[in-house]
Amino acid sequence: SKAEDFFKKNDWQKAQEFFVKYLEIKEDKKAEEKKNLCVTKIAVEKKKLTEGKLSAEKSKDKREKALNLAQQAWMSVGQAQIEFYKKDVDMDPVWERIEKADKVLDESLKIDETAIAYFYKGYIQWLSLNYDTAIVDFTKAIEKDPEFDVSYIFRGLSYLGQFRDEFLYSATKFKITEEKKTKTL
Repeated sequence: SKAEDFFKKNDWQKAQEFFVKYLEIKEDKKAEEKKNLCVTKIAVEKKKLTEGKLSAEKSKDKREKALNLAQQAWMSVGQAQIEFYKKDVDMDPVWERIEKADKVLDESLKIDETAIAYFYKGYIQWLSLNYDTAIVDFTKAIEKDPEFDVSYIFRGLSYLGQFRDEFLYSATKFKITEEKKTKTL
């Protein structure tokens, strides 16, 4: 029967409809049991659907909160960065502001790990010349969103900064070693 076919396909709504029509014509305990099972399955599916929608809404709200925090931190960094270009500025409050923004980004990431928050953290580390940490954060941003192109650019700039620092350190060390050799001769 059609009711049985729909039942086998787990189409509980249609199976129930056909069982109801069948039961109007003929009394059948097995058909009644299957109709009742269909009613139960329909209720379970509705509950799962409702729970899924609620979970999706919570997830969306969580993501929005995390993104708002990340955006606030970014705005603060942008405003602090303006001070980099002014003469005779006390940089301590500027760096304190940037550190506070970094903590806000940590809060954002605790709520939801977004590519943008990792990028902003990487950018702060890049500004602070902490290239190793910047590379880690830019890589996490890339893992979260492989199409977040600017993360690749700043990761590359971080590698470049890392190389430059290592080169300058080696060159300085070599120069000192050569000076010692010259003085001992």
